[in-house]
Amino acid sequence: MLQINEIGSISERIMKLVEHFCQGNKTAFGRAADIQSGVLAGIVGGRESKPGFEILQKLLTAYPTVNPTWLLFGRGPMINDGESQAEFIATSNDKVDDLFSVVQKQMGIFLDLLPSDQSKKLKDGLEKGGVPLTRKP
Repeated sequence: MLQINEIGSISERIMKLVEHFCQGNKTAFGRAADIQSGVLAGIVGGRESKPGFEILQKLLTAYPTVNPTWLLFGRGPMINDGESQAEFIATSNDKVDDLFSVVQKQMGIFLDLLPSDQSKKLKDGLEKGGVPLTRKP
């Protein structure tokens, strides 16, 4: 289902997101996305500065239901439907599992290189600090 909701500039689209998620409260919107208020004001204010890649990443991370195609190009629905969101979450979980697996293997290699007493100290410290060396289902 393709909907065309073209809204002029990316600044206008971000302002739509501020209205949708925070009832127009730019401070709350920016805080949720870890974007400084001055930066956000420059984007949605009178200057309408173009957001950089890092800002777009922060927005899409903080508000994962936002349709990236809509945000960047003004095409399609502003918010992804539930099915797309479920697919996004499933894919994200797979990526986290893959990343954890890589980190776990690298940690194993690192621990094997250490003398056994240092390896045991590090393992104990990680476990004590709440950093598991194995992934819980």
